[in-house]
Amino acid sequence: MADKEGQSLKERLVESEEKLRSVFNSSPNAITVTDLEGKITDCNQATLDLHGYASKKELIGKSAFDLIVKKDHERALMNLKRTLGEGSVKGIEYAFVKKDGSEFPAELSAGVVRDAQGSPAFFMAITMDISRRKQAEKERKDSEERLKIIFEEAPDAYFLIDLHGEFVDCNKAAERLTGYAKKEIIGRSFSELRLLPPEQIPVAFEGMVEAFEHKITGLDQYTLRRKDRTEAVVEIKAQAVNIKDKTLMLGIVRDITARNRVERELALKNQLVESSASAVAISDPKGNLAYVNDAFLKFWGYGSVGEVVGRSAVDFWEDKRKSATVMAAVQQAGSWEGKLVARKKDGSSLEAHVSARVVSTKEGRPVGITASFMDEGLWKILTALPTAEF
Repeated sequence: MADKEGQSLKERLVESEEKLRSVFNSSPNAITVTDLEGKITDCNQATLDLHGYASKKELIGKSAFDLIVKKDHERALMNLKRTLGEGSVKGIEYAFVKKDGSEFPAELSAGVVRDAQGSPAFFMAITMDISRRKQAEKERKDSEERLKIIFEEAPDAYFLIDLHGEFVDCNKAAERLTGYAKKEIIGRSFSELRLLPPEQIPVAFEGMVEAFEHKITGLDQYTLRRKDRTEAVVEIKAQAVNIKDKTLMLGIVRDITARNRVERELALKNQLVESSASAVAISDPKGNLAYVNDAFLKFWGYGSVGEVVGRSAVDFWEDKRKSATVMAAVQQAGSWEGKLVARKKDGSSLEAHVSARVVSTKEGRPVGITASFMDEGLWKILTALPTAEF
């Protein structure tokens, strides 16, 4: 009976050992067994594949340190002693080396296996290639660095605001726009800094609520008050963003003070041109009309802009050869002033005083030609009047 029980126990042990051996050999993780001095006594196929060896014979008897780059040997020896003392270590990163000398990053976990008496018998280590993880981490870090540069160097002012309405970050443009240093902004709200006039604060809060509801707010205009209490007209666009599992509001603020001033000036100039008694026309650099005012239409007797725009300015004169010569002179010299005979829509003629000049960019590239026209008789009367003295 005892012999049968002993045989049964032996069979179970053999069966258990065979199962462990099957798991060892088929494991997708690289498993290496070493003696207490670190010499390799066994390994599985995944270890051979990981390090580029063809058979166990090439590894068994070698030091496990041969699989680690030399610069990590001292640290690996310290961790070997630590494993012996503590029983196990987990997730230690080393630079490992393949048979061909190429290096790769991997994570090692190791434990002490003890004999029946509880004494340390050997080490068993599992190595995991973390090249892909490292590459992903690098790409994420590079992406974060690029975003940080974009955030910091953006021409518009960027603000990050938490759910309590306090600033958690801002960029250089925000410092320039507000006149406050970043350390003066972080931890405070726009109402605390008095960045907006009191009557605009409720509207701003409504915009924040919309942004935190994951809506993108429109380009709302506000009057921003700087630290020195000067004011600027700004456009603010806001939206909710998730940064490290935290919901924040990104506010993008653009100073449009200068743009508004230019727009007002342009509107005033357009109004003056439209209401001018002088006929005014604007063409492209080749002389094709792009704009005329009402006085131009009346001067030539046309009823609508559509009858005029797109045509060559040369077409509106009695002597087309002379008008073509004048156009060439304007294009070459940059300006021209003199008398031409206009041919009106009904075929009648009228002497006109013409003043034309080329409009160019700062770099000197011509972008168009502006011209004004007046009845030659009226021009002579106006130029004959005495100059007023003040």
